[in-house]
Amino acid sequence: ETSLVVALWASLIAVIIAAALGFALVRHPSPNVRRLLSGLTYILLIVPETVTGVSLLLFYAVTGVPLSLATLVAGITPLVISVTALIVRAGVLTLDRRLEEAAADLGSNRWQTLWFVVLPHLAPAVAAGALMSYVFSFDNLVVSTFLTTASVNTLPVYLYGSLQYGPSPAVYAAATAVFAFTIVLLALAGLLYRL
Repeated sequence: ETSLVVALWASLIAVIIAAALGFALVRHPSPNVRRLLSGLTYILLIVPETVTGVSLLLFYAVTGVPLSLATLVAGITPLVISVTALIVRAGVLTLDRRLEEAAADLGSNRWQTLWFVVLPHLAPAVAAGALMSYVFSFDNLVVSTFLTTASVNTLPVYLYGSLQYGPSPAVYAAATAVFAFTIVLLALAGLLYRL
């Protein structure tokens, strides 16, 4: 249950931030800002998850923040923001600016154009990014290993911990279910992105 909740919150936060970030990576008027945002997005992907997990664990220990569901979500969210932002960025690159210009010619202001023209065209990319971020959050083992507690534990961490007692049929069944769940969501994300 914790894995589902963490994945839900991390993907919701990621979609909100990443949709704006993905759009800004392509359409921000300043090339310097675009380069800065692009660099930050790639840094989130490049930094090893072990470094992220250890850094956050030390940060929470020094600041006295107790580990909880919120700290786990905060630890997983940066990675999924960058993944989702790059998917949305790809969607923005395929947008036809002539549609936006046509909407402006027909009297739409910037917000109406964004709401009625841009967002509907980006919906498949945003949905695919949301599913990908959900899968990445649900399956996260490395950061979760550092930020879980006895009361806040995710399924991947539980399965990994169960292996120290030797494999059991329950572990095999749970791992198979997680694998099948991941494959189904990834296939769905691929189908959504093709729309």
